[in-house]
Amino acid sequence: MQTIHTVVIVLIYFFGPLGPQRLARVRRLGVLSPQQKRDFYAGIDVFALPSRSDSFGMVLLEAWANGVPNLGYRAGGIAELIRPGEDGLLVRCGEVRDLAEALDQLIADKSLRIRLGASGRNRAHRDFQWKDKLDRVRSTYQEVVDELLGRRKKKRRAEDLSLPLVAK
Repeated sequence: MQTIHTVVIVLIYFFGPLGPQRLARVRRLGVLSPQQKRDFYAGIDVFALPSRSDSFGMVLLEAWANGVPNLGYRAGGIAELIRPGEDGLLVRCGEVRDLAEALDQLIADKSLRIRLGASGRNRAHRDFQWKDKLDRVRSTYQEVVDELLGRRKKKRRAEDLSLPLVAK
């Protein structure tokens, strides 16, 4: 009979002091190159970001781009990004037990991990391409500029009408 071993790597980002015992067990990866990021995501089955305050979570897109399902707290931008049951799982913010249960579910259910990861990969490649976002930003800036220029022209016309006529 073959024995199956599950290895779980937990990365935790702490706010505040860790204390010497915990700090000795932390391995800081520093800034990773694109290849190191791909290697990192290729080596994990699940990515968890139990953050209470991330506004977007770029790392979630990186995980999806590599076919890794996401797990996060239902808080901040993460709750807006992850679609529960479609490309990841969300749990109540601060509920460590719920987080552990969701991790257990993803670890135990390979087909769920594969389905969520594949859906996330498709979504990342379809909805979150830099060129598309850059085009959207450019378009928004152009609309603002056009609106400002339009208002200035209207304002000038109104001012022109209020000026007394002066013979040249």
